Amino acid sequence: MNMFTHWIKLAFRNILKSRRRTFVTLMAVGFGFASIALFQGYIHSIYEGLRASAIHGSGIGHLTLYAKGWEAHGKSDPEAYMITGPDMEKIMALAKENPHVVLAGPRLSVSGLVSNGKTSTIFIGTGVVPEHEKS
Repeated sequence: MNMFTHWIKLAFRNILKSRRRTFVTLMAVGFGFASIALFQGYIHSIYEGLRASAIHGSGIGHLTLYAKGWEAHGKSDPEAYMITGPDMEKIMALAKENPHVVLAGPRLSVSGLVSNGKTSTIFIGTGVVPEHEKS
């Protein structure tokens, strides 16, 4: 009989010898696993809700396209990095060819400060096609 078999037999004897302690330990491990699994499900649900809210609630959709250079320079010179009208038409035509695309449309977002000389306030504006917002 090798050493490994000896230690396994000793371990099983100790488990069977103190049944109450073994039961409590197994219950604690089971409760801990169930708690972690439930918490992971809750976190997953939160992220799915945030994802759905971003896609459907705020209207940004599943895919957002920007002109090349927009992320780096679009805030300082927005006109130079906007998608042109002809390019927008090409993009929308390509999107509408896909049978899975339900809606494709342009969206323009602007933000800044408005002031009357004494007080200033922040504004955020979004330009959309009104017919697209009804669906």
